[in-house]
Amino acid sequence: MLTLAIGAQTVAVPQLPDRPAAALTMYKDRLCPVVGAEGNAPIIFADGNQVALGASASIALSVGDRYADGFVAIADVYSTDVPISNDPETAATSTIEMKATMVDVRASLTPDIDIPDVYAIFIAYPPTKSPDAPPVLAAVVHKIGNLGAGRQTRISVRLPKLGQGEGPAWSILVFDAGRQVRSTGMDALLPGYLDRIETAALRKRIADRLGKGADAPIGVFRQMPLGLPDPVKAKYHGTTVKVEVRVGTEGHVVWARPVGLSDADLVEALNRGFSNWLFLPPIKDGAVAPGSAIIPLKL
Repeated sequence: MLTLAIGAQTVAVPQLPDRPAAALTMYKDRLCPVVGAEGNAPIIFADGNQVALGASASIALSVGDRYADGFVAIADVYSTDVPISNDPETAATSTIEMKATMVDVRASLTPDIDIPDVYAIFIAYPPTKSPDAPPVLAAVVHKIGNLGAGRQTRISVRLPKLGQGEGPAWSILVFDAGRQVRSTGMDALLPGYLDRIETAALRKRIADRLGKGADAPIGVFRQMPLGLPDPVKAKYHGTTVKVEVRVGTEGHVVWARPVGLSDADLVEALNRGFSNWLFLPPIKDGAVAPGSAIIPLKL
């Protein structure tokens, strides 16, 4: 149930919770989920059969439905440039045009449960000259194999070097049968990247609405877990709280407050939880307007 109200706004930048990633790749003009890896080649299901694509197949990341079981502790991560020559003197005196183009990334993986047929997706932001460029993520898949509970497995993967100097760091995401496994360091790039692609999609949806030239109501674009504290949930357990959520013209939540209740802890929890949501702001008289939504919340 949504109601419209017009008002001014300021936008706060939320701290995003972690969410599982889903890996996709193009096959015969359609996007297919990646469910495994053979070396550096993604594996998909097509027409009931597993298909190993080429190592050059591009991979896109989106939001998955849920995590796989288990947790993988990733430690001792470091990378070294791959020498352009086996001759130390040649490598040391090379010009800038002959700088290393590959890096070896090494790490140790230790799961808390047995996880078969594990593969990793290494992600990094490639350098870009334009701050307004659409979000692009470099992603490379690599087969790891079976991981045993409590046993450390060392991996070494050769990846492109995306920049000179320090260059952008590669982050490691662990996957099992198409679902991401929670792991150390998975929040380094992924939450921010998913937020960027969803924000870009939201801007496009807003522009499409404006292009139609008709008034349109406020609507939910991205719904996130609220993560309310246990004392708040216990205090209001079994009741429905109506929450007024104020939204700015870019679809970000300005503030949230319970209707008819005066409770500082509840107000703080609602503002923190709803700050991660995105909305389609209302269209009024051919322009985007700030607005409010009344959301019934069963606690």
